[in-house]
Amino acid sequence: MINKNKKIIILFLTFFLFIGFSTKVHSNSSYKIVVLIDEEPITNYDLLKEIAYMNIISLGKIAEFNQENINKIAIESLIKERVKKKEIKKFDISVDDTLVELEMDSLIEKISQGNENKVNELIENGIFKKDDLFEKISTELKWNKMIGMLFNEKVVINEKEINEKLKKFSENKKINEYLIFEIFIDAENQTKLKKKLEETLLSINQVGFKNTAIKFSSSESAQQGGRLGWINESQIDSKLLEEIKKIEPGKVSKPIAASSGFLLLKVEEKKTSEMKIDFKKDLQKLIMNERNKQLKRFSINHLNKIKINSKIKHL
Repeated sequence: MINKNKKIIILFLTFFLFIGFSTKVHSNSSYKIVVLIDEEPITNYDLLKEIAYMNIISLGKIAEFNQENINKIAIESLIKERVKKKEIKKFDISVDDTLVELEMDSLIEKISQGNENKVNELIENGIFKKDDLFEKISTELKWNKMIGMLFNEKVVINEKEINEKLKKFSENKKINEYLIFEIFIDAENQTKLKKKLEETLLSINQVGFKNTAIKFSSSESAQQGGRLGWINESQIDSKLLEEIKKIEPGKVSKPIAASSGFLLLKVEEKKTSEMKIDFKKDLQKLIMNERNKQLKRFSINHLNKIKINSKIKHL
C-alpha cells in the first residue's frame, strides 16, 4: 500500500512540474523547433506532451531521470512516431475506432495496476489528453497492420515443431512460469550497436534494469520498464527458454544475440503452477506468438531502414 501511495505521489509531483513548464511555454507564446524530420518540425510543445505521456505510461518512473535524459528519450520516441506516420500514409491504412478504444482501455488497465481512476485523472487534467492517446494507439495499430501486409509472406513457422513442443509440455502436471522483463537494443551498424550495448550494461548497474529499459530498449515494452509479465514455459522459444532457465530470480541474463541486435532478460520471479492445456487453443496461441515475434523483428528492421533514409536534424 505504501509503494502504491508513493507511486501516486510521484505521478502528481511530476504532473505539477509539467503543468508549470507548460504554463511557461504558453506565457512565452513561442514554440521552438527542436528537431526537423524531412523538414517536418517537432516543437518544444510536442516534446512537453511526449514527456507527459511517458510519465503516465511509465507510472512516474520517467521522473527518476535527469531532464537531459528525459528529453533524449522523448525526442527519440517522437522521431519514431513521426517516421511511422509518414510511412503509413504511403499505404492509406485505416483501423476501426472501436479497436483503438479497446486497445486504449486495455493499456490503461495494464499501466494502472488497479488504480485506473488516478491514471484517467492525470490524463484528463494534464496536457496529454485521451484524444492524444487515441492517436498514438491508432498509429501503432496502423503500423502493425502495414508490417503484416508487407512481411506476412516472409514469416516462416514450423507448426510441427510447435506441436511437438506443446505435446511434450502437456505430459507434465506442472509447468514453470516466469515474470520476465526485457531490453532489446538495436542500432544502424555494428559499431553503434556495440557502443549501445556497453552503455546499456553500464546503465543497468547504475540505475537498474527497469529504468535502463525505459532509456535504451527498442521494444514496445520499454515504457513499462520492459515488463512482459508472467509467461509460462510453453510460450517461450526453446533456445530462449534455455537461457531463461539459467537466470536466477532477480538476476539479468548475458546479452543474447537476436536479429539485428541484442536481448537482455531479467527474471523477477519464478513459480510452478498446475498444467492446464486446451491443446487446440494453446497451439493456435503459440503459432500466433511466433508469427508476432517474427513480425516484430521485421518491424524494427523496417523502421531503422526508414530512419536511416530520413533527413533528421537536431536544432
